[in-house]
Amino acid sequence: MLEVLVGGAVLAIFAVTANYAMSIFNRNATINRNYLAAEAIVRNYLDQALAADWTPDSTPAILTDTSSATGASTDRDGDGEADGELYIANVPLITTRDSLTGNNQNSVIAGNLYRQVTVVDAALKIARVNFTLVFTYRNKSYSYRLATLKAQDQ
Repeated sequence: MLEVLVGGAVLAIFAVTANYAMSIFNRNATINRNYLAAEAIVRNYLDQALAADWTPDSTPAILTDTSSATGASTDRDGDGEADGELYIANVPLITTRDSLTGNNQNSVIAGNLYRQVTVVDAALKIARVNFTLVFTYRNKSYSYRLATLKAQDQ
């Protein structure tokens, strides 16, 4: 009888530990999935900035200098660097499709996209373009940032 009780206790401890480990694996996989979605979105906007035609006569809106804009110097994530201005609010990261009510896309996780463009070298016409996507998942704030340099087209 004692062996059955000890065996049952060991089995229960194993089941609880396995369940806890699987929930941690699932949480980490979900966070990585959110980062992957944020990376795809930020990379898309960074590619748009790199592909934009920036000539001496015209500056596209995505490359407008934000160093003098209101709120551009705000440090939102505490790293000592300015994060830029709010470019797009409520960008959907993860969506679900409700096919029962007309195939609508419903946003599950959304974030705010910040853009910062600063002129690195005025003589060479080089600008630093920085996009940061800030989102909240399970009451914790996450951010993903990419930056590049863009030279003016001749």
